[in-house]
Amino acid sequence: MGCALFSSIMLGDFFSGLLKMNANFPGWLTLRQTSILAVTTFALYPLTLLESLAALAPMAIVGVCGVVMTGLFMFWRSFGSAAYKLPHGMYLASVSSKFWPSFGVNGNHYFPSVLILISMLATCSMGHFSAPQFMRSLSSSNSLMQDYNAVTRRGYMAIIMINLTVLLSGFFTFGGGCSGMILNNYSTQDPFAAVCRFSQAVSVIGGFPFLLNSAATMSQSPILERYVSIWIVSRDVVCLYFEALEGNNLSKGNQRLLTTALVMIPTLGALRMENAGVVVSFCGAVMGSAIVYIFPALLFLASGGCKSRWERWFNRFLIVFGAAIALVGGSVSLLDAYAPHLLRQ
Repeated sequence: MGCALFSSIMLGDFFSGLLKMNANFPGWLTLRQTSILAVTTFALYPLTLLESLAALAPMAIVGVCGVVMTGLFMFWRSFGSAAYKLPHGMYLASVSSKFWPSFGVNGNHYFPSVLILISMLATCSMGHFSAPQFMRSLSSSNSLMQDYNAVTRRGYMAIIMINLTVLLSGFFTFGGGCSGMILNNYSTQDPFAAVCRFSQAVSVIGGFPFLLNSAATMSQSPILERYVSIWIVSRDVVCLYFEALEGNNLSKGNQRLLTTALVMIPTLGALRMENAGVVVSFCGAVMGSAIVYIFPALLFLASGGCKSRWERWFNRFLIVFGAAIALVGGSVSLLDAYAPHLLRQ
């Protein structure tokens, strides 16, 4: 759900930036909240109701091309163009001063910046949420598994290269002025930035149904019945939740109710939150620790694989240690966004 949340935040920023290119539009139309509501109503929600996501394949291709194009654009603006360089950059006048390049102003404050960067890197390096579903759909033949492993390796290498390009290009262009969603730093009058915003919006819209599909699948996983207990006010949602846990096939009406709830949660959050970087770093800190330390230990304890007392205690220690790391990383991410003075005293 965290990924769905910052996807909604990014969509609001993308379309708001595109609409601001036309000065004749009324102010309310260019608000990010208007964009979020419109995109969710007319694009995201209908797509999440599709019975088959195969129709989204063309959007996925456009999205991949858009990500590569955005990386190349940022690299060009950083090393081959002076459009955003102080003091006379061509587009600086149309960019908010808080997004201007900033170098050597705050000194070398490695804390908490390094922790936040690590948290963000944890998010971008997490495996896709649908990867387990893809793997389960494969047969046990060695050739298919070899293909799956090859795609995984190449995918991670591509992710690393793209993220390094975007990370370094954004920093060398704007330094400390980098926003949580880097395309916000580029002018709404920059036509190349507009193309990147549009391509990224197509990518996010095409990927959003996969995020919701993974969340819906997890909400119906029997393993949650053992480890998750929740308080929900609505009796209908409680019945729906436990109907899913019992492994029953949800009726179309209940499936629509579940999908609606899963779409509304990140949408309401995106209407209130503006900084996608906070969500990325917080999710990376919490979920990165959970994936590395907490979930493996929980699964090992649940499987009964612990043959000695020290193994049980070591796995319990990993759970506590992972929770502590997640708490520290998540707290630093939130404090840096909403109370930075507390970290720099």
